[in-house]
Amino acid sequence: MKNFDNDQLGQLIRMEGHILMMEIKNPWEEKNRAVQKAGELKTLLEEWEKRNLPYGKDKLWARDVLELYHKWQAEKTPQINKTDKKHAVKKDIASLINSRASCRFWSGRHVEEGVIRNIIEAGLAAPTSFNRMPVKFYIVGNEQRGISEEDTTNKSMLSRAPVKIYLALDERLYEEKNAPAMDSGCIIMNMSLAAESMGLGTCILYQCEMVSQVELKSFLGAPEYFTIYNVLLMGYPGEEPMKYGRRSFENSAVFIDR
Repeated sequence: MKNFDNDQLGQLIRMEGHILMMEIKNPWEEKNRAVQKAGELKTLLEEWEKRNLPYGKDKLWARDVLELYHKWQAEKTPQINKTDKKHAVKKDIASLINSRASCRFWSGRHVEEGVIRNIIEAGLAAPTSFNRMPVKFYIVGNEQRGISEEDTTNKSMLSRAPVKIYLALDERLYEEKNAPAMDSGCIIMNMSLAAESMGLGTCILYQCEMVSQVELKSFLGAPEYFTIYNVLLMGYPGEEPMKYGRRSFENSAVFIDR
């Protein structure tokens, strides 16, 4: 454990907390794995404290999961917070999803720091495999030039977008081949939809092997063990993007009758 750096230790805490939280929703008879994971999580949190690292919301959550585990032990009943209430819908998410289209030209209007923070928070709310949350965001601003006659190549858009948010993942603890790509997709889509809901226009660019990872990480100051998966280009729209025609439900979905 002492060989793990602080970022890896944080990922392990979130992963073990995630697994333990699933285990204590099971019947008491299935306790063996929960006992193991509770011990591992307790040890990880103790190591976090030994390093005098700050307790963020994720570590407080992990501690709460441990407390629920002790409650599970005492009551010997699954720890499920049951409710018959319907989830409140704060946004018409269906309309937002169906109206979103990539924006490639932006106005010169300044994007406020609070708006950027809200978009990052939306990314942090996305699911990641085993709750690793191995993501780091690098925010880069451009001069506010406004809409121009420049083209829609990646090079042009990268030079014009008022804000660029690079999404990097620490892949050191991944055992699954494609999980990092899945996680980055969930994160970046949350961010794009959040931005659209606040009146911004976005375009998601794939990075990975499309760019020199060495040069990009050097520019961003990102550790070598990160992979830059995406960059979200965003700003207040300078165009009304044309909505692409999408595949129909009938041509895309198959009901399996068992």
